[in-house]
Amino acid sequence: MISPGLSTNTDGTSIEEGMVITRKEFFIQQQEKREHMSMIKLMMLTSFNLPYGAICGSMGLFVLPAEALRLWPKSQGPMLGVMLGVVGVSQLICPIAGRFSDECTSSLGRRRPFIIGCTITGILGVLLMWAASALKLGGVYIFLLFMSMLSLNSIFSAQCGLVPDLVEPSQQGSASGIVAVHQLTGSITGFLVVLLTRMHDYHFIYIVYALMVLLTTVISCMTAKETPLPKHLSRPLTLSALASSFSLDCSQGYDFLWVFIGRTFYYIGVSVQAFILYFLRDQIPTSDGTRPSEGQLQVWIAEIAITAQVVAAAVAYPMGRLSDNAEVGRKKLVYAACTVMAAVYLLFMTAPFRPPNSLISPVTVILACCIIYGVGCGCFLSVDYAIALDTLPSKHRQIKSTETPLLMDSDETSATSTKEVALDAATDDAAAKDLGIWG
Repeated sequence: MISPGLSTNTDGTSIEEGMVITRKEFFIQQQEKREHMSMIKLMMLTSFNLPYGAICGSMGLFVLPAEALRLWPKSQGPMLGVMLGVVGVSQLICPIAGRFSDECTSSLGRRRPFIIGCTITGILGVLLMWAASALKLGGVYIFLLFMSMLSLNSIFSAQCGLVPDLVEPSQQGSASGIVAVHQLTGSITGFLVVLLTRMHDYHFIYIVYALMVLLTTVISCMTAKETPLPKHLSRPLTLSALASSFSLDCSQGYDFLWVFIGRTFYYIGVSVQAFILYFLRDQIPTSDGTRPSEGQLQVWIAEIAITAQVVAAAVAYPMGRLSDNAEVGRKKLVYAACTVMAAVYLLFMTAPFRPPNSLISPVTVILACCIIYGVGCGCFLSVDYAIALDTLPSKHRQIKSTETPLLMDSDETSATSTKEVALDAATDDAAAKDLGIWG
């Protein structure tokens, strides 16, 4: 048995003693090496969430509706649904990509090889999507959309593992807040590009996507200082092992499962935002009572999205730090955020029913709702990642004693409320796979 503080060669031998270590001992060492990072370093480590937010935000609300109108003008609604379905199916790659990442023995570490490789294929796919759209090749566009999203979701799964690998647990709330700020700022950037290019060619946003992915993955990979997993410690990736990537270990409790279910319902709820273009077109008239033009719709969508995202970004980091306080925790913020967002959806439906001579236009009502929605959205996203890290099944396996269950029975769920007193037979060695299911 060797000391957890000893360093190892890539073959799994102790440099100091020349002894072969076990998988458990290796991950104990890695946990000892997790550091307290500055805010700047946390921002650099999690920077891929910036383009991921830009793509997830502006693509669903603007790019795909615009492509549906361009490529299938007579069946734009159904084809938008098909493309959104393709994007959704592509997320099934996350647990598998996470599993491969968890067992990777590259000299670059477990996460960076997947980030680098999928960055190349993702950028290529995004640029080819532009070409397919320009040539009006609808079937090719859907295929390239699927391949691009497979790559981007694989990057997301791998980089999600960097925080539990490298950052100490007391900073998980702060890290989650920074991830939320990145995603929201990315969404703002995407919609600003839409707003600025609305009079020209919206395809310019594909170049912005590619450049953002390239820049942030380079920054993230340069910031992450990973220790390679020794080859003899990697578990074989059999078909049964890959199939098990879609299962959760609930032997220590159902906390992570409930987090997954809650997040699934959240994204089911927000998925209706992709149809806001049609809601505005069909239900919201312009100031002179006429149907809004395509250019006016683009302006409205950009204004709505930017308003909500700016407010959300402003509250995300403070709420993330607040959730690290054991007296507040994560769950209370989730309850409040979901209540606010649900109420705003109901208020949206009242916008078309303003009195004819009302001084408040329907668009003004929607923008006011977006401010309130932004508070709820920022609050939810600020603890979304942190509560997943708190309840990782691999983390449960390493806890032999806690004062209360993390999620089911306690309202004081936070990173600092957990007593990690001993390690069992496993550690956070499957974090990317579990976070892939969460993602």
